[in-house]
Amino acid sequence: MTVVVLEIPGRRFPGKPLNVNDLRGQTKHLSRLTVPWRQLGAALGRDRRFPHPITVPVRVWAEFRFPTNHQRDTPNLYPTVKALVDGLQDAGVLVGDHDGVVEGPWLKRTYPNGPARLRLVLVPLTPSALGTPYPEENPT
Repeated sequence: MTVVVLEIPGRRFPGKPLNVNDLRGQTKHLSRLTVPWRQLGAALGRDRRFPHPITVPVRVWAEFRFPTNHQRDTPNLYPTVKALVDGLQDAGVLVGDHDGVVEGPWLKRTYPNGPARLRLVLVPLTPSALGTPYPEENPT
């Protein structure tokens, strides 16, 4: 399997990305807020250009691009990415989203600034690579 990239331009966002800071003390509303993001993940996952199902473990990167240099705490957008991954599982792209199948998702901001965008990058792993220390920890 090769790397799978799902690029979601800001105009396709079903609403404002879900931010942990906005949900503090309001987690009872989280389920309702994740529905449109999960549905978007499922719709993207049903696109037959992508393998169904991905049968090897994957590392999931979520790359956010923003239009301005406003200081952000990108990892707080985890609920958005989790809902998209759940949607990919609903569509049959992922056989699960638990440890042993998915590593991550790892969130980061990309530069340069530009139109809002979220890229989900699914990197195939060998089963022996799953759950190992980062390469940076063990330079060769």
